[in-house]
Amino acid sequence: MPHRYLGFSFIGLALVSTAWGQKELSGTQQYPQFRGLSGLPGGGFGVGRDGRPSSLGAAALATPIGYTMGRSSYAAGFFNTGENSNPFGSDIGNEGETNHGNGSLFGMAGFSYRGYRLTVGGMVLSTAGDSEMNLQFSPPTMGRFGVAVGVQDVFDVAGASGEGIDLRESHSSRSFYLVGTYEVARGTFVSLGKGERRFQGVFGNVSLPVTDRLRALVEYDSFNFNGGLLYNTGRIGRKVGDKSLECNLFLGTVRGKYGTAGVSLTF
Repeated sequence: MPHRYLGFSFIGLALVSTAWGQKELSGTQQYPQFRGLSGLPGGGFGVGRDGRPSSLGAAALATPIGYTMGRSSYAAGFFNTGENSNPFGSDIGNEGETNHGNGSLFGMAGFSYRGYRLTVGGMVLSTAGDSEMNLQFSPPTMGRFGVAVGVQDVFDVAGASGEGIDLRESHSSRSFYLVGTYEVARGTFVSLGKGERRFQGVFGNVSLPVTDRLRALVEYDSFNFNGGLLYNTGRIGRKVGDKSLECNLFLGTVRGKYGTAGVSLTF
């Protein structure tokens, strides 16, 4: 199928472009807390056009999608980006300290009213309990196309450059964005968006099914190419009405250099 070959070609191109034109994850206004996970709908799990988590839905890692989770939909999980190709790898910093990568806990819930959807979520960004809040809103989906507006880090608390630089320089990390997602074929989604600060410039993502449970994805987050594989393990326990608890496993890379792994539960 041409759309699938096109998608895999784009993924292959992005994954081999691991260094060209890409930026490191730390430094002034590099937004290190958000480079490995967005904490937004579709970040590490799929979301369908109906606003429900789905193994055949649009998925990304650190970029937004245009489908917003709706009423009685929930997601939570943990992701970690290592200091090398090992998702849980560490290295020794310039001052002799051991760096163990960047881990984040996230959670979110969806709400709906007459087809309009709002997702409220947030992330715990460190073992010290630093946390931030995100919002995303969508009008009723128009066929295969969905659009969303949102803000990452509503209260501007996560920092734009990492703790050391943020203590010396003041830069906002509150980031507004607009994004659209289109389902080009069953289970194959393309998203394109524009924002500010963390989402400065244009960003986009593509996700497509390898099997009914395995999904490949690639994104350009306005700083780097990221990509990986997302596996849905299926239902856990009994269904509650027409809903079920499901587990999603992710393995990939940020900037083609830093291993990233995560697990999420959706309901």
